[in-house]
Order: sequence, then structure tokens, then C-alpha cells
Amino acid sequence: MPSAPRTTAIALALPLALAAPASTAAPASPGTAPLIVGGTDATEHYAGPVSLHLDGRGPFCGGTLIDPEWVVTAAHCTFALDDPAHPPKPADAITVRCGTQQLHHGPTARVETIVVHPGWDWASTPGPVDDIALIKLTEPVNAPPAELTDTAPVRNDEVRLLGWGFTDPAGNGPNPETLQEVNTRVAPAERCTAASISPGEVCVADELPHVMHGEHERPGACFGDSGAPALTRHDQNWRVIGWASRAGGEGTATPCDGQPDVYTDASHYQDWIDNVIDE
Repeated sequence: MPSAPRTTAIALALPLALAAPASTAAPASPGTAPLIVGGTDATEHYAGPVSLHLDGRGPFCGGTLIDPEWVVTAAHCTFALDDPAHPPKPADAITVRCGTQQLHHGPTARVETIVVHPGWDWASTPGPVDDIALIKLTEPVNAPPAELTDTAPVRNDEVRLLGWGFTDPAGNGPNPETLQEVNTRVAPAERCTAASISPGEVCVADELPHVMHGEHERPGACFGDSGAPALTRHDQNWRVIGWASRAGGEGTATPCDGQPDVYTDASHYQDWIDNVIDE
């Protein structure tokens, strides 16, 4: 929910992803607020959001259940970016917690296979980044899937970000126990040029700072929010417009404060998603 992303920096040529190494889901640091940056505990039960855990730790990323057997997330979440070789994470080491707003309580599912978009390129060359992967579960889960929007978001659309990422603007843990939400808007793509925003992506940013703990902070995603959904209301129902990819700014002293975020546009990849699931 993608931080200054808020992953660990891997190489200077790579953008800052919002994933978090599983080992960073650790004890609380003193004074850390239990909020996605600028947000609150979830105010309603949302269909779809899941947390991804590696070897029983984590979460290292978020995702969205879009079918009883399928989860969509960011492609970079499925690779070990803190390893110089960037190997894929083994599917059998990943568990998916779904159908719950709680990080460590609720049903889990095992992963059968991971399908990464063939065009995925971590912004090393001009062109689409295609930061999308589909995770097939070993069996259908008893949880409501989310609906993807079929309309591309436009500037100033109101969106709601969800995630279990770090809540401290400085990018410190721990992950919150309860799913977090924050309201923001779609921003002009120019706000995310520092992150090589490409076709099929959306820039999200709130121009107005919020006041928390006596400080001014702009709401948004942080480490561990990669792959987590952004929602918009449609006829009183929530639809997924995309999922967190990476920070969109040039970096600040506090990596999870003041930067726009890049989200993958769900509508842009609807045909690819349908083809993979229908195979």
C-alpha cells in the first residue's frame, strides 16, 4: 500500500519499492503510532485485502483476493530484492492471510504458483514497468473477493489506500495489527516522474498535510504496503483501482512522508488478468 518504497534500497538503478523484508516485521519502536501514515484502523470490512508472509514471518507485502483461488499483487513482491541476484521467492514458502482485518489472526492459504507479468521491468529502461503478478492458491478460500474497476482513474479522483505497512513516517516498524486505511487522491503523472512512472500506472498524492502528534505529515503508503490495494467508490461499492508499487518522489529525510506514490492501474491489466485466470 507499495515506501521511499519502501523496500530496502537494492541498487541505485532501482526505484524504491514499498515492500518490506520479512525480517523487518519486528518489535515496536518506542513512540510508533498504530496508523498507516496519516490514516486510521479500517472503518469497515473490505472485500479482498490480504497480507503476504514468508516462512511464517512478515508481512512483506499486501495483495488483493480477486477470485477464490487468485490474488493480485506487485511483481516485485515476488522476488527477493534484498538479494543482489533478485531470485524469485519460492511459492511454497509464502502464506496468504485473507478474509480478516487482523495481521496475525484469521485463515491462511498456501500458494500453488506465481505468475509474473512477462513485461515486468523494474524501471531499468524506458517503457512499461508492468509491476503485477498473480498468485494462485492451492485451493479456493472462503472469503469475499474484491472487484476490479474497468475504468482508468483520473486526476483528483478520491481513493482510499489500504495496507499493513509501517506507520511511522521515518519508515520504522512495527506493522500494525489492524488493517489501516487512508484517503487521498489521484495526482498528475508529473508528480511521479522521479519514479519513471509509465503507461499502466497511477500517481497518488495528497497535497494537504495532516496533523498527527504535533507534526505535519502527508498520508500515504510505507514499507510493507507494496501490492496492497487502492480503492474507489462506485455505486456505494468499493472497487480496486490498483496496488502499491513504489514511492513516486525523489526522496526525503523521512522516507514515508511527503512523497507521492506510484500504483499499478488495475484497468490497464484487466485483459491479462482474465487470460491468466481463464487458462
